[in-house]
Amino acid sequence: MFAVKIKSTFLEALLLKYSRGLIFVVDSNDRDRLFEVRDELKDAVLLVFANKQDISNAMNAAEIIDKLALHSLRQRHWYMCNLW
Repeated sequence: MFAVKIKSTFLEALLLKYSRGLIFVVDSNDRDRLFEVRDELKDAVLLVFANKQDISNAMNAAEIIDKLALHSLRQRHWYMCNLW
């Protein structure tokens, strides 16, 4: 397993196109950036880790699911996991 911090839109598109699944670590304290990736996650099987849950202003799991529109992913598997 490896982690990639994606800076290139081309690389991001390439990785998402040829991947069967995606482990996505969310900064639970960064509300603004979730909208940037929401549309890119439609085609992947997702395991979403909500990081930084110990911060007082962090989004809870329900808020992250809503902002990523995970319930709208029909016929896609996804799972949400909180990290403390």
